[in-house]
Amino acid sequence: MNALLIAFASAVAYGVSDFVGGLRSRSAHFVWVTLVSQCVLTVGVIGWVLGFRPGTPTPSAIAWGMLGAVGHVLGSLMLMRGLAAGAMHVAGPLSAVVGAALPVVVGVVGGERPSALSWVGVAAALPAVWLVAAGGREEAPDVAGGPGVAAASGLGRGLPEGGRDGVLAGLGFAVFYVALARPDASAGGWPLVALEVTALVLLVGVAAWLRPPGRLRDGSGAWVMGVLALVATVLYFVATHAGMLSLVVVVTSLYPAFTVLLAVAVLRERPTARQIVGLVLAAASVVLIAVGHEG
Repeated sequence: MNALLIAFASAVAYGVSDFVGGLRSRSAHFVWVTLVSQCVLTVGVIGWVLGFRPGTPTPSAIAWGMLGAVGHVLGSLMLMRGLAAGAMHVAGPLSAVVGAALPVVVGVVGGERPSALSWVGVAAALPAVWLVAAGGREEAPDVAGGPGVAAASGLGRGLPEGGRDGVLAGLGFAVFYVALARPDASAGGWPLVALEVTALVLLVGVAAWLRPPGRLRDGSGAWVMGVLALVATVLYFVATHAGMLSLVVVVTSLYPAFTVLLAVAVLRERPTARQIVGLVLAAASVVLIAVGHEG
């Protein structure tokens, strides 16, 4: 199957997963939501690798997987905190654009040569980040749950709630994206197993350290998020070994479009005019990068 189609399917699954996670984080602390999702994801990945993607787990492949876990945990926790703040149309798009930028740089350093059109897309992503982050927002729905979730005050003047979390999530996801693409195909899916197991251990440590209100079973409804994240992660992993990193990443980074679509349709969230322009520009930027790279 074409790597672009696989990456697009991954984007759909990630987008829906984030929406479900955001909803669950309004009735349970985001740490419990993320931990339950990670348990489902870890078990699912192990089963997938044993049944469909066996290989040779080399030390370097395992190391890349463990590095990806650090990014995965940082990205997931920051994104869930941003979504729990009630601004899905801020945290999601920001994390996607920031998360796509670093892998493009890594690809160029590694020998990839994006076309002029791709560079136009990269340049378009910068004002997109500013418009989405600094455009202000309507009042978000009350966060019924998430007790103890500290709302992000922002990186600077004018940055809306959820903006800082979106940027930090993007940095984490960039590490995740790059780390999964680096291991040799002969390692099979073992880098993914190393990633998810390490991520689970880290999340358990985070839960023990933060001691969030409530208990693990409060996030039990997040198993749906875990299943969707499993599908998305496996598809992305397959896509990175079927196509070029910069192309696959930018297509996968379209996932906030589906989160925003669901937020508008189901929750009636209303992004401001500036943010709408930013969202459109962000979508255009990843399309330009993908089309230019393919050409």
